Amino acid sequence: MAAGKYRNWVIAQRVQQVPDGAGGVVSQWVTLVEFWAYVEPIGGREAMRANQLVADMDTRITTRWTTDIAAITAKDRIIHGAVIYNIVRPPADLKSRHREVEITCNSGANDG
Repeated sequence: MAAGKYRNWVIAQRVQQVPDGAGGVVSQWVTLVEFWAYVEPIGGREAMRANQLVADMDTRITTRWTTDIAAITAKDRIIHGAVIYNIVRPPADLKSRHREVEITCNSGANDG
């Protein structure tokens, strides 16, 4: 199957409790799935908060449907290059055909 529009390598992660080696646990982002996707900025905004300019960008990530990708939730995050995306809307099965999904994300306001 040709890559077509899916030209961006992205990583979906979920925060999990992992052993810290000293008998305790720490929260750590763990990779769920890596996949090719189409990453498309769809709009952004700037606002003043606590006397600082804060900017964020809404982004649409589209990819092929798989059970691993369908399991992504709003508690997870997606990384593309150096950008961390917070998931605003988990995967939506486009046309309900299990062929393509769309994930709506936001970046810039925090680090995921």
